[in-house]
Amino acid sequence: MTSDPAAALTARDGVLEVLRAHQVRQMFGNPGTTELALVSHLPDDLAYVLCLQESIAVSAATGQALIGGRTAVANLHARPGLGHAIGAIDGARQMQAPLVLLVGQQHSGHLHRDPLLSGDLVAIAGPVTKWAHQPGRPADVPQAVERAFRIAAAPPFGPTLVAVPMDFWDQPARRAEVAEVSGTATPSVEAVAGLRYRARSARSPALVTGDGLRDERDWDAAVAVAGELDLVVYSAPTGTQPGFPTGHPRHAGVLPLSATAVRAALRGHDLVIVAGAPVFTMYLHDADDLVPPGTTVVSLSADIADVAAAPAAAIILAPPGETLAALAGGVPEGGHLRPREAVAPPAAPADLRLATVLEQVAARLPLDAVVIDESMTSGAALRGAVDVTGPRRFLRTSNGVLGTGLPAAVGAAMVPDAGPVVAFVGDGSLMFAPQALWTAARWNLDITVVVLDNGGYESLRGYDRRTMGEAAVPGRYDLPGIDVASLSAALGVPARAVTDPADLPEALDATFGMAGPRLVVVAIQ
Repeated sequence: MTSDPAAALTARDGVLEVLRAHQVRQMFGNPGTTELALVSHLPDDLAYVLCLQESIAVSAATGQALIGGRTAVANLHARPGLGHAIGAIDGARQMQAPLVLLVGQQHSGHLHRDPLLSGDLVAIAGPVTKWAHQPGRPADVPQAVERAFRIAAAPPFGPTLVAVPMDFWDQPARRAEVAEVSGTATPSVEAVAGLRYRARSARSPALVTGDGLRDERDWDAAVAVAGELDLVVYSAPTGTQPGFPTGHPRHAGVLPLSATAVRAALRGHDLVIVAGAPVFTMYLHDADDLVPPGTTVVSLSADIADVAAAPAAAIILAPPGETLAALAGGVPEGGHLRPREAVAPPAAPADLRLATVLEQVAARLPLDAVVIDESMTSGAALRGAVDVTGPRRFLRTSNGVLGTGLPAAVGAAMVPDAGPVVAFVGDGSLMFAPQALWTAARWNLDITVVVLDNGGYESLRGYDRRTMGEAAVPGRYDLPGIDVASLSAALGVPARAVTDPADLPEALDATFGMAGPRLVVVAIQ
């Protein structure tokens, strides 16, 4: 023990100071013995949000970070808990969610014996995080957590991890030097001038927007440059947010996940500017070439990893919103974004087809709603029915990790002043993380869950039909016998089930009129 005043600080005290400095008000997690020295001593101004599985905690933190625009924190239980959460952490990495993950490690006194729950947590987490670290001594724990915040909040945003042996928390530590990460890089005048010349010389230029356009100014810049340079605008095939107001007359929709279909959509555009997205993330392989012959691609990104493999004629490495603002000659004061407009109530439905159901739901969405989309095969229709007017009002779980949407809605609903949250999930997606309903009920969160129930894994059924033809086995990917409404009620969230079109308007009115979390499941025809 030294005489340094900082030595009176414990590792736990130092980490709590770091969390306060970064305005962390909740920590999501499912603790075990290796975390209790931290969790059992949390102050009143830091709530522990108990989740019933570690992947749910990570996904809830992901929703809070992406909708709230700040780094969020989750707590995981040693090697088993990290194992449970790996898919969700990889999803957070792909969705560029700034997270700090605090993972418990076994007591340092017997780590050399490989005790139960222990393991090389840094090696396990390495492939799915931006940075992972286990401090070698208690004194270094606070600064390691501060370093994790700095790395998580720097482009490209993503999850970081600090593993802490359970006996470190009560040991003396050094106070961290806390810094808030901020700043932008301005694209070169020459690069912007060259891109402006390309755009003005093009016969039919287009803009593709993605997650790299993160805030209101970025979206305003995209709208401004689209008008200035007469651009048709598409959203990237994958991405948590469209990057552009979807109701704007220049928005032509989301590009598909097939190379052949992307080429067809872009045919006729001799210049494609891709801002804040890879070029392009595909799903099923059907062709090697992503862009049509004669089309020039220019990529705007702050992350070379996003665009290093792009079929691009030019790459401008700078925040894409800054490049668009420079390209437009500045962004007018007051911006271009507008709130969602009210939709007239539709006529009574004659069926429960997907388009009919979405039309009924869209008319009842609160104008200030945050929409979470994990509707999977229903997603294209949903994005056509719901107008996304600005950043952090919509979150699409487009990374392929099922079970993200419902927990993300929990995290989004805990963002101060975010507004009501409406989560669209498929019946298959729901079953990956139904336990999130319990956390929503315990915190009495303002969440409406709309379950679009097509009775199975429709993406697999469709792929089977296309590839197997008559050899496809009927019912192989169906999910019969799941009573979603009863499951929801058992976890504390009141629910309605709709199987008759005549019941849909009243069920939706009742559901949206309730307080707290609520769920409606609709049997899609």
